[in-house]
Amino acid sequence: MFRFTWVFLALLMLTGCFYGTVYKNSDRLALNQLEKYVALTDDQQAWFLKEFGQVQVIHQSRYLPTYQEWLSVLKNGWKDMDEQQLYELSMRVNAHWYELIESLEPASIKFLMSLDNSQKAQLIDSIKEKMQLRQNDVDRQARALTRFEDILGSLDKKQKDMIARHVDKTAFYQEIRALNNQNRLAAIESLLAQKQLGEADIIKLGRYVVNHPRYWPEHRIEKRERRIRDQIKFMLRLRETLSNNQQEELAHYFDELSDLLVVLKNTKL
Repeated sequence: MFRFTWVFLALLMLTGCFYGTVYKNSDRLALNQLEKYVALTDDQQAWFLKEFGQVQVIHQSRYLPTYQEWLSVLKNGWKDMDEQQLYELSMRVNAHWYELIESLEPASIKFLMSLDNSQKAQLIDSIKEKMQLRQNDVDRQARALTRFEDILGSLDKKQKDMIARHVDKTAFYQEIRALNNQNRLAAIESLLAQKQLGEADIIKLGRYVVNHPRYWPEHRIEKRERRIRDQIKFMLRLRETLSNNQQEELAHYFDELSDLLVVLKNTKL
């Protein structure tokens, strides 16, 4: 829910030396993205930039080395890693995501509670609009193919069919996720509509914002497990179809990401 987190992490996927500058100025870029959802006062903007800067310093020193470690594991072992090894790495990454989001919970709550009623309504309406656009999205297959082609180069018909079938299969998980996010947003909207939040309400708000699996019912945990396992099995099947050229493209992709992380780690903030 806290948009600047998503924007910040998305910036880490950019490549090239130019993005050292982007990374350095990502506080302003994130603020620009956030203001597509809600117009902020000067004081709120200044507070956001300060909080973001503090998060970025911690992220650069604490987490970028971890990303380099994970990438090194994939770069050196992707040809031979089995399902369980990929699953364990996936769960480490997943746990990191929630650790990062939880670390932002106090700032997230402070930000949400700093909004006046009109800002809260604008933020909620903007998120609802974006969620609706995602629900109405009919180009998931095309985008998935584009992402794989960006990494692997040209795909043959068999590979395209595999990807299309996988996207269709995961549509169910997307629908479940969308429903859960709608429920979360409704709960957040209800809490923010209250004139005053007690301690218990603030704890609830934090849980809805972070959405940590420790608070999920068992059936949601099981669905996440199946989704992750299905994703890994698909990637293993696709791995068996890669041509020599595609393997070289993938190795080059890992090299580019490695170079990017070095640039970001050495960027003077």
